[in-house]
Amino acid sequence: MIEKLGFETDKFDESQQKLYELLQFFVRLLLVGAVFHFLLWLYPDTSAYQSFLAHLLNIGLNLLGFDFTVQGTSIITPGVEYVITQDCTGWKSGMALIGLTYASTGKLRKHLKFLGSGIALIWVANYIRVVTTVVLAEKGILRFEIVHGFLWRWGLTAVVFAIWLLWYRKLQQTDDEPHSSSDEVGDD
Repeated sequence: MIEKLGFETDKFDESQQKLYELLQFFVRLLLVGAVFHFLLWLYPDTSAYQSFLAHLLNIGLNLLGFDFTVQGTSIITPGVEYVITQDCTGWKSGMALIGLTYASTGKLRKHLKFLGSGIALIWVANYIRVVTTVVLAEKGILRFEIVHGFLWRWGLTAVVFAIWLLWYRKLQQTDDEPHSSSDEVGDD
């Protein structure tokens, strides 16, 4: 890409090469961000998945001794209704992992096994996030807004970052995909 602008990346010194790799990372991340914002703009109907998740969450909560019922995308107990919104599904965290992976390599197909495993881990962490949010709120240990709005929102972000960071370090250690100036943005 940059060669088309007249730069000879093979003549970059180490510092210039690192800056070039960082530029590639940010350009790829911006591309994924554009796709992400397009999806937000589309706002696809995920109510069937939200309802499915509400039923799975209800099973977990009932196993923990709670007596909830499910109505559509809501988990209901006397006096409180927990609505499973589109944001409760964890899809944005999955997109973040995809974005970080693509920004790091530009080659998603090569890392589908990692992405599948990572998204499965995010799904489990998200399930635990919603269950613990409801449990802590129901038991009066912490207010719902504190658990949901602060602890778990940042907690799930940390989970995504940790999954990506572990994978990225392994990628660097195996030197499976050395950085080179010949990588093009979107060479997938």
